[in-house]
Amino acid sequence: MVTALFTDLSGFTPVAEKLSPEALMEWLNEYMDVMARRVSEHGGVIRQYAGDSIVVIFGVPVARRSEAEVARDAVSAVECALAMGDTLRALNTRWRTEDRPTTGMRVGIVTGPAVAGTLGSAERSEYVVVGDTINTAARLESFDKELFAPDHESAPCRILIGESTLAVLGDGFVTEAVGEVSLKGKAHTVRVYRVIGRAAPSLSEHAANEARQ
Repeated sequence: MVTALFTDLSGFTPVAEKLSPEALMEWLNEYMDVMARRVSEHGGVIRQYAGDSIVVIFGVPVARRSEAEVARDAVSAVECALAMGDTLRALNTRWRTEDRPTTGMRVGIVTGPAVAGTLGSAERSEYVVVGDTINTAARLESFDKELFAPDHESAPCRILIGESTLAVLGDGFVTEAVGEVSLKGKAHTVRVYRVIGRAAPSLSEHAANEARQ
């Protein structure tokens, strides 16, 4: 059981047109560097960089054996996505002062079964994680790119999650239903939710925190 997180930049093509290849590589590496740090901080494993996208898996290489472990991975993935959004907002602010392009990002997150292992030949092989869970997360990231389109200043990161992820998140996040949607290449519809942010702590939690302090 894994939680797959796919990210991709919005408006990358116009950025690539504005910058020289060298400047584009420097700009993209700045983005990738800070996002990789967020992934590491939240316990994810970067499976692949593909152009301007990042594929992250929570729950590998050690298989999760309990519902609590699976839930922790899902929470970590959503926390990671929110941290990525906060980081991109700060990055855009700096880029704007340097007269460099700003950007937004889309994130798709799905929890479910997958198979991890080595794929390839004797000449070249690599560690992969495959299954419908991975494919669905990728499709979720790219779903209807105009829906909740990222705002580079205030809300640069759109986060969509599947019902399987929502089911194990608990009450730590504010979400809203997007609906039952058809994703490219999938025969069955998927119930999708948008993550708006972290939930405010309840009065009882606040009192408990005060008591501990």
